[in-house]
Amino acid sequence: MPRTEAIKLTDYSSIGTPWAELQPCDDKPLIVLIGEFGAGKSLLAERLFQRLIKQAEESSNAPVPVYLKAKKLTSSLQEAVEAEIRKLPGASIAQGVAVIIDGADELGSDLAVQLCDEACVLVNAWLKTTVVITSRPIPTLVESEEAVQVPLLSDEEAYALVERFSGQQITAYAALRWSQSVHDAIHRPLFAVLLGIYLRDRDMIAPSSVGELLSNLVERSLQQARASNPNVEQLLQHLAALSTDRSKGLVSKTEVASRSELQILLDSGLVVEDAGTISFSLPILTQWFAAQSLAAGIPDPNDLTNDSERLERWRYPIAIFVGSFDHDRVSKLLVPLAEKHPAFAAEIVNEELARRIWNGIQNVSLPSSSECGQRIQTAMQAWVRGIDPLFKLISPVRDDGTLPPIGIHIDEERLTTSWYCGSDDLADVVKLQFSQFGASSGWPTIRGGKPSPKSAWAWEWTLNELVYSLSKLLQNRELPINDGLLLREAVWQTALTVTRRGKFNYTPISLIEIEECLAKLPLNIFPSGVTNRRRTLYLNQLMAEINHLREAGEVELRSPLPEPDLGLRDGWIGKSYTQQQLLARAKAVYSGAIEGYKQLVDTWFPKLAPQLKTAVMLPVRFVGVIVQQGDFGIHWHFEVLPHGSQSIVELSVGERDISIDYIHLRSALDEQLHSLRPEAATWIGYTMSWSNLDVFNPNSATELAYSWLWHDLERVSWVDGLLGRILW
Repeated sequence: MPRTEAIKLTDYSSIGTPWAELQPCDDKPLIVLIGEFGAGKSLLAERLFQRLIKQAEESSNAPVPVYLKAKKLTSSLQEAVEAEIRKLPGASIAQGVAVIIDGADELGSDLAVQLCDEACVLVNAWLKTTVVITSRPIPTLVESEEAVQVPLLSDEEAYALVERFSGQQITAYAALRWSQSVHDAIHRPLFAVLLGIYLRDRDMIAPSSVGELLSNLVERSLQQARASNPNVEQLLQHLAALSTDRSKGLVSKTEVASRSELQILLDSGLVVEDAGTISFSLPILTQWFAAQSLAAGIPDPNDLTNDSERLERWRYPIAIFVGSFDHDRVSKLLVPLAEKHPAFAAEIVNEELARRIWNGIQNVSLPSSSECGQRIQTAMQAWVRGIDPLFKLISPVRDDGTLPPIGIHIDEERLTTSWYCGSDDLADVVKLQFSQFGASSGWPTIRGGKPSPKSAWAWEWTLNELVYSLSKLLQNRELPINDGLLLREAVWQTALTVTRRGKFNYTPISLIEIEECLAKLPLNIFPSGVTNRRRTLYLNQLMAEINHLREAGEVELRSPLPEPDLGLRDGWIGKSYTQQQLLARAKAVYSGAIEGYKQLVDTWFPKLAPQLKTAVMLPVRFVGVIVQQGDFGIHWHFEVLPHGSQSIVELSVGERDISIDYIHLRSALDEQLHSLRPEAATWIGYTMSWSNLDVFNPNSATELAYSWLWHDLERVSWVDGLLGRILW
């Protein structure tokens, strides 16, 4: 936009005004402003800095204002702040410092989290010191207690901003003609401005997608540059690839272009020069051109997927690429990505920008039945290879490891599919009429709906199918196990059910009684919510345990957990335990849960394990304090142990001491992570919890293990919905 308009925008007070909750205070000296690109994070930071400067001008006792660009930091945060203060005559750390750091995400995940750790230390070491950091969503930062989401514009605010730059009145009725992706995007100030300029230049004809908005921005900027050098886009793609591969995105100008070519890039306004380095003027432009580079085959997909650290730096460009380009080009990257990094690939496919933002076309004509089937099979086969051996439980793969034929029915934009379960020798893809689906014809399970409008919709279609199956499997607690406390809990609970005993009955059960009950077991002995698969699994486990006990000369089945030692009392079950017995039961439950979680992951999720938070932390020391405040509660945390150690549980009974220095405890846990899990410390973060002491049910360890597993899988987009409580 013209410079005069840009200056006017800085005076547009309704945009970027920091609300009270976005500003640090004594109780919250560190704030991490989280927002997607274009949400106005940098503007908020600059508005805050303006306020700080004004306060410093009005009072000599005000904190010293310091503004830093994260990607330009070349030393520790403390050293950088001290260097800035030395530039200000009369300024002193003693009066406090108010630090604003913009663009932590541009450092990459590892350095961004390290920067936040340094900021946490700084605000606790220096009096009257606050720090505000801006960042795009990074998992560990989003989950931190310092994180504050940057609020989106309301419809009225977004329309007003579009109106300001389009020069035409914008009403809710006029906005109905915009695609959903464009309407969603303009709640971020950058895209409201881009839309206003687009409408002004195109006689109020709206774009179909946000990708078109950015394309328009690039096209406007490159019109003159192309006339001077037709290879300018290749230069920009090269710069974007180099910037993405660098931890701070700074590239020496001599690596990219000659002096004359460099001037063309600078004249476009897309690139800026600083101290011998060049970079894009906006982070989103780096990611946009890096996505174009991926489409051109640079870097090579296999090289990228063989380097986990490099892969993380390419996260945003990959997401844009997946949402912007055709199925064939996207699949060249997603096939090796899903096979080698199924957790990362699932996150990318489910990225908000990959699903909604970049491709705004709402009604997409599907290809032929044959092409649809081939796309689905390509994606499903890659997912299957990536989640081995879990695919045996949740995918349509046959016993020989191959995919069965897939039936396809297309009705305009709606797709219906089914995997063949019959014995006939059919083609890989079968075009069906809707009436042909059904168990009697070998197509028992059908799935229908409108695929995503993006060209690579088959990847989301197949992932959703697997995620649905896995979610149901976990919700029903149907992952097979061969030993350990989780198996013994399932056996005991099943025995209680078939002998019609209550869950708090701890009396040993005669094996003869169990066998007699099994012989005349009514079909409705299990609640209606229990699936046939789970009923069969649990009954088989019970019968196997009976045989094992008989071989060992036993005649009774006993509860696998320490029992009440005060006798069952009226009211709450916790009153039936002495303190010593309560500690024994809680220790058994938490030890069993850790063991059971590890067993489930080792058995069924080995390829997902490197991205599952709890799995990466193990082995751990579980440290907990049991507190009675009415019912029992527990405050606990994990401390990571060296690889090769055995996980241990340390419990005590006491009071919840609100004076505990949680900041220093958190700092110690973070330091431990960096020392013992350096490859993952920046994304797993510490684990600390305050919850009810839920150890009195017959399946308490199972519930804990499954809840940890569910949370970890949810974080990487492999389950959906709520885990829920188990039905018996």
